[in-house]
Amino acid sequence: MCAKCVFFHAGVVVAVAMLLMGVVMAPRVLAVSQTWYLTDDVASGPFVQGGTAGDRYMKKVFPGGEPDSVVFQGNQDAYWYAAESTSMDLSFSNEGWGTAINWSASGHGNRGWLTVEIVKVDDLGGIVVMATQSLKIPKNPDSGILEFNLSGTGFTDFSVANGDRLAFHVLSSTTGNKTISMHFNSMSYSSTIVTPNTDPGYPVPDVAAWAMFAAGLGLVGFVLVILGKKKRIRFRDQRPKD
Repeated sequence: MCAKCVFFHAGVVVAVAMLLMGVVMAPRVLAVSQTWYLTDDVASGPFVQGGTAGDRYMKKVFPGGEPDSVVFQGNQDAYWYAAESTSMDLSFSNEGWGTAINWSASGHGNRGWLTVEIVKVDDLGGIVVMATQSLKIPKNPDSGILEFNLSGTGFTDFSVANGDRLAFHVLSSTTGNKTISMHFNSMSYSSTIVTPNTDPGYPVPDVAAWAMFAAGLGLVGFVLVILGKKKRIRFRDQRPKD
């Protein structure tokens, strides 16, 4: 086999390999929802002013630790922060956010409300609310899962600038001496946040996967062009001569 043929076939193999790797890796950077788990790990600042019931981390890895709880009475709030800030500007939809709160309550009758918010926090502790919802705490039973489907606050989308981080804010408004306990950090008692299916891949998309995918497509296209030229030349050479 001639040297040019060897080089050409090697190029074909490389192009196909890069394309396959891109196909495998690209879904990681395509917009897809992610699940965040609320943990009992104490967060580091900068913090938003508030957090009367504590500041903790939310993580994309299931915590699997010992169960923990936050007990709300009256008007109190708590924050869960992403451990990492973004390393590039990201844009999120303000629709399609879901939250499941594992809860239990004391007292009967009217118990009050829980409000949840998806927010971004800048490096000075400034806050912008992206999506929110308030739900009335059920009178019965005394425990369960409270599911929120958050809606936007007027923005078409939500930009998280380089250096900002996502956070989850829970606010209580209970009545009288009634309390609401919010449970998290374990398999049996977990509370979660699910991002929209337009999530760009917080904290940063895998740009390398896109580059691999694009390079593979480019090489395959180049190979197809060369093959097309070879076929045309072969066809022309094989035509009967007058």
